[in-house]
Amino acid sequence: MEMLNRNTRKKVIDDGEERLHVVYSPKASSREADLVIGYDGGSTQGRCIIIDIEAENPMAEMETTYVAPSVSSFVPDDRTITPKSGELFDNMDSYIANTSGKMDALVQTLRVIRGQKMVDESLAENRLSSSDLKTTDPVFYANIVDGIGYALIQKYGDAVPHKVNIFLGVALPPDDKGEISQNRLRENLNKFSWTHRPSNTKLEMSINVVSVMTEPEAFVKAHYARLGEEIPDHCLHIEGGGRSTGVEILRNGVSLDAAQRSLSYGGSQLLDNIAQMYVNKYGGARPTRRVMEIAIRKGYIQSGNSQVDIVEMIKQAKEDYAKQIVNDVVQQVFDQQQQVRLLDVNIITVSGRLMAAGDYGISMAPFVEAEFKKRSPHTDFSHLSENLIPFGLTIEAYMEYMDRVEANSANNELQGDTTALEQVAASAETNAPVANANDVNKPQ
Repeated sequence: MEMLNRNTRKKVIDDGEERLHVVYSPKASSREADLVIGYDGGSTQGRCIIIDIEAENPMAEMETTYVAPSVSSFVPDDRTITPKSGELFDNMDSYIANTSGKMDALVQTLRVIRGQKMVDESLAENRLSSSDLKTTDPVFYANIVDGIGYALIQKYGDAVPHKVNIFLGVALPPDDKGEISQNRLRENLNKFSWTHRPSNTKLEMSINVVSVMTEPEAFVKAHYARLGEEIPDHCLHIEGGGRSTGVEILRNGVSLDAAQRSLSYGGSQLLDNIAQMYVNKYGGARPTRRVMEIAIRKGYIQSGNSQVDIVEMIKQAKEDYAKQIVNDVVQQVFDQQQQVRLLDVNIITVSGRLMAAGDYGISMAPFVEAEFKKRSPHTDFSHLSENLIPFGLTIEAYMEYMDRVEANSANNELQGDTTALEQVAASAETNAPVANANDVNKPQ
């Protein structure tokens, strides 16, 4: 039967998830590892980069990004779910336990399935909300812990450290980066036990959130760092995600708080619009979310043994979306502050899945560019297709980590057997803002 399943199942591998379709034999080792991780928790995928502090060339580890699907299901019991194969994608079944002792933490104990097991089991799907703040969503925290766990399996294979001390850089939407949100983030990301159920690989995570950036800020800084160039005087970046669209202006490399915005729509709403256009033209039932995710990549909807071409629908929807984005950026970003005008901007950059061209070669980026050129004809424009958010987050977290090591090196000599790394961890906890219970509105 296993051979039959393997030979008859048609795979659709999402971009970036190729490493999940590999057979691993994970085992926990006796090693304790100190890691710097940059994590970007998107609505479709979570992506992270891991630097092992003991690696001979830590910077070389920046070239590998580990990806896990963000959509999951919570399993309410201990049922057996038989995998289709030995590939990691078919064995994404984990147990998360909060070991911080915080009884009001948004994540306590969860059994989480992703990948093929989630598809096979047909339980309620967990997706990041497009209307709620990420820092108030338990799914966001489960995705971080789970994403790191699966990244460690991919990175270490049969020698996964049994305990990891993590110095974490996290991306948040512009409207979720305030002090209260950062307090909430740190309150809910502390200590966890993570178990990969199929292999019984268990590890302990001690997480220190050392840096928080918005997605646009992380992307722009990473882009120019890789080019080895200075960030232009005035840069506008638009990050088109699944749940929202982040907008930010950087002036001399510094983000303007007054110009940070999250537009409350993204790829999910674009899929909904195209699906409605399809129903309006052809009638019948509304295509499922998974059908639309494949359709926007391929340019057609599979109908029985036929393929219905929807490229013109996609083009029209993207053109309409581009106009909406530019109008909203002008009204909500430039009209609401006087520090930077649109005509002051040197370059506008766009990125994210929302801007992807698909197999049919039509990106939203040219439509966005055309709308901005009407208003600021001498501003440069660039579509950045690579996801650089984890890269920017990791750079920031690593620099913060090294600063704390240096700051604590003198104290290390006075602390006997206490290691410099332990002091950095203590410093991270001490320097983190403490949430005021009267200020933080935690959902029940």
